[in-house]
Amino acid sequence: MKIKDYKAAARRLLRGKYGILIASQFVQYMVSYTVLTVVMIIFGSAFAFFTTDNEVMKVVTAILLAVSIILAVLVSLFMILGLNKQYLNMCRRGYVTFSDLFYAFRPGAHPMRYVWVSLCMGLMVGIPGLLLIFLAVLGSELAFGSGTVGMVAGNLLFYAWTIYICVRYAFASFIVIDKPEKTVMEALKRSSRLTRKRRLKLIWLFAISFLPWCIPLVLTLGLAALWITPYIYTTIFLFYLRAEQEEYPEESYGSASTEDKEVTQ
Repeated sequence: MKIKDYKAAARRLLRGKYGILIASQFVQYMVSYTVLTVVMIIFGSAFAFFTTDNEVMKVVTAILLAVSIILAVLVSLFMILGLNKQYLNMCRRGYVTFSDLFYAFRPGAHPMRYVWVSLCMGLMVGIPGLLLIFLAVLGSELAFGSGTVGMVAGNLLFYAWTIYICVRYAFASFIVIDKPEKTVMEALKRSSRLTRKRRLKLIWLFAISFLPWCIPLVLTLGLAALWITPYIYTTIFLFYLRAEQEEYPEESYGSASTEDKEVTQ
């Protein structure tokens, strides 16, 4: 299938479903925004305690602040996990349910695997990427006596490395949702296989095919994202499901999701 075919299929699938999807996005934004606001209030209040001479209060404040930030990140990731579950089930079953937004809080969901996958990808991007920048700047300093050339080259290498990692493991977070029995490492390996022959297509899909939609985003001050985001998500999930079907036909179970299959067994 060509990218235009996935996009056409996504448009057909989205007919009559925008209401629930937009409502889900709105709830996700509001929950994340509320939690972030609470953390910022705590962060602002913390300065009053950091300026005191009481060392115990400083330690307690630092711990509470760290816990608040971690909880805020977890809540945001859990809500995003729920959105992904909505799109995955919609692309499989043809309909969407609002309750899937809270999938992370169901028994057997393993939401921390989604968190670990996100963390692993961040580390795989950040650590080697920063090392590339450092080595490029160091080499530029030694060769030319200036780090400017190295900084430019290092940033270009960093962006190239980021694209490579994001494309190679693009489906890892989908896999831990779609197949909760898979570990983080299994999800990463499976994603690498799914994307191996499809990386140029994925780059075109992610970076180029939806680029014209930046115009309505700018013109509407971001409001158009409520309609554009479902379109992008649905197209990507259709791409993922097709890749799964082609690479693992022996594991294909038609329109059923993992949980549906377990119920019928």
